[in-house]
Amino acid sequence: MYAIPISDAMVQFIFAQPEIEVEDLLNILVMESVPSNRNEENKQEKELILMETQKKFFNEVLPEIIKDWNYVERRKFVRVCTGFDGIPYESSQGRQSNQFRITIEFNAEEETRHKDSLPAFHTCDNVMKLPFEAYDGSREIFQEKLQTFYDCVGSEGFSMR
Repeated sequence: MYAIPISDAMVQFIFAQPEIEVEDLLNILVMESVPSNRNEENKQEKELILMETQKKFFNEVLPEIIKDWNYVERRKFVRVCTGFDGIPYESSQGRQSNQFRITIEFNAEEETRHKDSLPAFHTCDNVMKLPFEAYDGSREIFQEKLQTFYDCVGSEGFSMR
């Protein structure tokens, strides 16, 4: 007789899909921009330029990175953002109308205020915070910073297990 570990059974029961598909992950991402409250010369003009970089990063660079990730890398990313090993969804509505979200926040005020900061993750709120400058829209810089985060902190985050 074959038995599956209880943790695997629970993940399959709760999340209903053992693997995180690219489109499922992309569909739950939302972007938020939190500008600085500080008064600076030409602040509004600078922020508008940076917001365009953020949009490009969110709409082009991040999806390209996610499409290149394998299942393990997508699962690791979801885990550090949420504490979950999969994408929860309400079974009565199915995956197409999932209300669950991961917020990609470009923040000029908090711990990510410096442009060279590592990504910060808040599993209780399902948020990844990035510097307001969005690593100048660079795929390579983001991947380097994310890998440094994994190397320093690990990929478990605050696990819900």
